[in-house]
Amino acid sequence: MNLLRLALAFCISIVGLTGCGAILIYGDPRWEPPTLSKTGCMDLDGTYLNKGWLWDLARPPPIIPSKRIPESAMQLVTTTRLYKDRVTGDMQADAKKNGAVSIHREGLNWIFTLLAEDGTSYFQSTLLFDHPWVGCRYDNGALVIRRFLESHSGETGGSAVADETEFYRRADGSLEARLRQRSWHRTMFKEPTRPPHFNRTLIFESVK
Repeated sequence: MNLLRLALAFCISIVGLTGCGAILIYGDPRWEPPTLSKTGCMDLDGTYLNKGWLWDLARPPPIIPSKRIPESAMQLVTTTRLYKDRVTGDMQADAKKNGAVSIHREGLNWIFTLLAEDGTSYFQSTLLFDHPWVGCRYDNGALVIRRFLESHSGETGGSAVADETEFYRRADGSLEARLRQRSWHRTMFKEPTRPPHFNRTLIFESVK
């Protein structure tokens, strides 16, 4: 596959917080060029307000296997329940709205824990760092989770969606999450045929 060069620049404001990103160059639309490292990752350890987003961002849904995506690439995370009793839907919703997420590294993997407002641990999610689409940026050590979904694939390509979530710890101790998504239709051998679905920067304050 001929490599593409896709430059993406963005500067947006969400909830009164402004996030500006430098131009990023991507190659293969499947986001498999050697732009991620398994070493040199920044320290993300801490507890951050969930604000309805962080827990779900750290738990990307399984990837659907296809002609070019093996079943071994399906799972990026594993999740276990820590709370001794059943966690109801209302309890989860309240934790996502008013609770927090604790992040720490254990061996090679990152551990994300969903906490209720009173600090009770509900669920623990392990991000599998040996997955080929998980790694850290060479330039700043930010943790990156990538996903690639395709449909109607054929010998000359097919429709596809590629998304990326990047976690970066800011100087003030808060966690910054950058979300990007691109779409290809009928062919993946040229630049996306329409603008990104979204490019967002979210800030999650640290819980002291």
